[in-house]
Amino acid sequence: MLRLLLAPIMILAAGVGSPLQGADHPDDADGFSCRVCERKAAELARCQGLDPDEYFTGLVFNPPGMQTGFARSSCFDRLALNYRDVTLCAEVRERKSMWFDGSALSRQACERRVHERAAGDPRVVIADIHRLDEMQWFRNGNGRDFDVHVRTSGSYAHRYALKLLMLDSKGARTRTLWDNEYGYRGVDHKRRIPIRAGDLHAAAAALGVEPPYRVRLTFALVEPTLAELEQFSAMSPTERESSLEQWVDPAALRRDPRDLAGDMRR
Repeated sequence: MLRLLLAPIMILAAGVGSPLQGADHPDDADGFSCRVCERKAAELARCQGLDPDEYFTGLVFNPPGMQTGFARSSCFDRLALNYRDVTLCAEVRERKSMWFDGSALSRQACERRVHERAAGDPRVVIADIHRLDEMQWFRNGNGRDFDVHVRTSGSYAHRYALKLLMLDSKGARTRTLWDNEYGYRGVDHKRRIPIRAGDLHAAAAALGVEPPYRVRLTFALVEPTLAELEQFSAMSPTERESSLEQWVDPAALRRDPRDLAGDMRR
């Protein structure tokens, strides 16, 4: 199918403005979603759905090699550059034309640009990732709700996702009690998350469980920058995450002694 474009356009990707997350599974760390995996899969499906024979031509004001090409190849070329995925260049097919040059949209040109773009990315080392050390439950000062004190070790400053689940007796079904992401500096090791009594009881009712409740806390590295894609994608989910399980009996919980000491000083 011929598509005649009268205005010049740029076929090459201009780069990625937002951080990309690289991962090898779309649903890692007990439900921590890999948004970039979902985004890449959607973009890949869109490229695959394009007609292989649809092309554009007549882009006489474009740079050399970009005056004609297949729309599907252009789509895969952008995807390969944005995700630094040289394997996608295999889908980039050059369109030959007597009058217009389409050599910049070819497998070889795509592979060269991906390698050049990746070589220009800043290099980082992912090491000493924050990992869970301790989870402690206390009754909140209102006497009704609960505070979960989370302690981690590690020094890698980045964004991490913290998820707290209640499990059924077999560990097959879960209900989410807390799910949030935080930016951790190297010196950040303590966090307190509030759990409302109503949410705890609702989760227990949905799972059909009685106290003590089985809970699982999971902590995972998320949202790497583009510079970290190569290192991050090479890591297994277990390397990027840590988890703790406990049995919690709300009736047995007491306030944190440190909070009580603070009340007495006031």
